[in-house]
Amino acid sequence: MRKETLKTIIKDTHSSRVLFIVAEVGNTKFLVELIRQYPDLIWKVNDDNQTIFHIAVKNLHQGIYNLLYEIGAIKDLITPLRDSKENNMLRLVGKIVKQKRLEDVTGVALQMQRELLWFHEVKNMIPPSYRERKNEDGLTPHELFRMEHKELGTQGEKWMKGTAT
Repeated sequence: MRKETLKTIIKDTHSSRVLFIVAEVGNTKFLVELIRQYPDLIWKVNDDNQTIFHIAVKNLHQGIYNLLYEIGAIKDLITPLRDSKENNMLRLVGKIVKQKRLEDVTGVALQMQRELLWFHEVKNMIPPSYRERKNEDGLTPHELFRMEHKELGTQGEKWMKGTAT
């Protein structure tokens, strides 16, 4: 292997990692600048076959997710992409968001409301034929959402009753 080729591979791998770290922490401004300079970055996928938009959806970063509206019809090619476990974007929303991301919303019921709104937002972006597709575990996005959010729903119900009294 030529020295230049190895250097290019290492540089590409390192650059891609930075891209996904930026998406994971939700640095929208920096990501926008990267995409302006290198538009092909929207097609990059990580080791799990996820784009920056999948990472944004999974981590509830609305600013990055909203970039999908700005890229036009290309979004219809990105949103149906599935990761290495056959999860599309909607199924990634079904998984419960890290508690740390939910702490900025007071009250468990409001946290659940935020999660539901996020699920419906992404559901509207996904092509209809992908909304009920099952992953390798045999779950639809809605089934996964219900299963993952069962405890949060129970806590929200208790919180609402306690607040009402």
